Amino acid sequence: MKRREFLKAASLGFAAAGAAAWAGDDSDETLLLTGGKIITSDPAFTVAPAMAIRGNRILAVGAADAVSAAAGKSARVVDLEGKTVLPGLIDSHLHPIMAADYEFDHSVPEIETIGDLLAFFRKRAAEVPEGDWIGIDYMFVTRLRDRRYPTRVELDAVSQAHPIYFNTGPDMVLNTAALKRLGFLGGIPRIDVGRVETAPDGTPTGLLRKVPAMSVLITEATAEYQKNGSVPPEKEPFVSPSLKIAAPADRKARLARQLACYNSVGFTTVSPRDEYDGDIELWKSLYTGLLGTGSLTCRCPVMMNLDQGLPIEGINARLDEIVARGLSRTSDEFWLQGIKFYMDGGMLTGSARFLEPYGISSVYGITDPKYRGILFIDAEKTADLVRAVFDRGLQPTAHAVGDEAVKTLAEAYIAVAKERPIAEFRPCLSHANFVPFDLIPKIAETGIALDMQPAWLFMDGATLLAHFGQDRLAHFQPYRTLIDAGVRIGGGSDHMLKMEPERSSNLYSPFLAIETMLTRRARWTDEAIHPEQRVTREETIRFYTNWNAWLLNRENVLGSLEPGKYADFILLDRDILACPAESIAQTAVLETWLDGKPVWQR
Repeated sequence: MKRREFLKAASLGFAAAGAAAWAGDDSDETLLLTGGKIITSDPAFTVAPAMAIRGNRILAVGAADAVSAAAGKSARVVDLEGKTVLPGLIDSHLHPIMAADYEFDHSVPEIETIGDLLAFFRKRAAEVPEGDWIGIDYMFVTRLRDRRYPTRVELDAVSQAHPIYFNTGPDMVLNTAALKRLGFLGGIPRIDVGRVETAPDGTPTGLLRKVPAMSVLITEATAEYQKNGSVPPEKEPFVSPSLKIAAPADRKARLARQLACYNSVGFTTVSPRDEYDGDIELWKSLYTGLLGTGSLTCRCPVMMNLDQGLPIEGINARLDEIVARGLSRTSDEFWLQGIKFYMDGGMLTGSARFLEPYGISSVYGITDPKYRGILFIDAEKTADLVRAVFDRGLQPTAHAVGDEAVKTLAEAYIAVAKERPIAEFRPCLSHANFVPFDLIPKIAETGIALDMQPAWLFMDGATLLAHFGQDRLAHFQPYRTLIDAGVRIGGGSDHMLKMEPERSSNLYSPFLAIETMLTRRARWTDEAIHPEQRVTREETIRFYTNWNAWLLNRENVLGSLEPGKYADFILLDRDILACPAESIAQTAVLETWLDGKPVWQR
């Protein structure tokens, strides 16, 4: 498929039904927005001066006279004063509850160096009782100027009276007190891990690979202790009796605030990935049946977590439990989109699974020249798992970062596609940072979608370049190659910690991501990373609008400003099609509208 044909097809999707003439109800208010630059992101990428809205849907878009006539004389007129309008933006991958819960009882400063990290740990050691855990979550070594993990010795120098962890997500460094408490020094390990890095004498260095989420284990055990006064023996190592647990009302308020932060950068649809049963109840507490009547100010297609380590019988039982929860798959406001699991670890931590070895690395703490990362699930079980998800009519996706993990999941989809049609479920790869080029045509042919995070190129590119070099990074986020091949791609941030966009650990501003896709430049370096993979402004806008709407099976009602679609749109402080590319990251959203109503204003 040629590039121009792909752009048209990706824009159209199955939009015909949603773009049908919309008359609405006579009792609905009609708005006429005129005098602006409305970037519709429709199949022709039309830019229009006027748009009419009736109720919560778009009535007409186009020339001012024609739209005014369609709106009627009683329409309320909104003068856009020359401002640029975009469809409401869509983030296909983030973790709002995790971000909202973070920092509820103490703030975490900006950390760029090992020195910053140790200073933060020393401060916490002075604040909490001896024996309580001290830790930091999802702090990536690629984002430290030192470009390495802290050592066990450095953590021991902070405190030997507190168990301390430095958590990157899939991997973690522990101090001696933490190793002892968890049974890795002279005991029986209390948690299952994928790999224990050791010194030449066989003792643990403190670096563990494929580790359970420590903050979750600690919080759950502490909550049980505070409620019952005791915990089961298997949870005992995690108890920190003085740890505070956020009250349900506080969590609800914080989550509502997090959604407002998303509105502030232009998001009207966000897809929470990796949700658990308790998370769904929290989401429901914000949802009252209609957007704008409760605290739900974004459309929220949720992806439920599935433990890929379960036997296939357990996987089927868990999927039946999820479906039985009764989450709607047809709502356009809050719905069950699909299931997420994990194929490998992270490129930001040194456990993503690659076809070729990492090489000896001070960045990732790798001493084994044959080490290629960790694959969490084999090919046969991957195929069985995605079949089970398809059987329930849901979209499967998995965290897959390294090229071998991407290959294993993509080939599982390809194998199942030979048995039955799967394209309607939008089989997805989450992250897909390193894509084998020889697999791309088959990915396109099978209809596999890629959910990717451009801001990682900006945040982590300098360290990745220092470790892997330009040659190996040829396969890193190859947007131009993917688009030209006809692969369906959409954009997400993987936001998970800290609420505000300028403080978040995974930066979620879509405008930073758009600038990064245009320039391919990373912070801390002036060297572009494979500039031949740059894309156009039109493509970056589609990345966060109709391509993401397609990925989420809502291209008939979301993703572009066309008659019949929901009136989700934003006003910008600049013309994103004409301003210098290097200024796009500073774009400010002036207003965010959802369902034809303003939900956020600067």
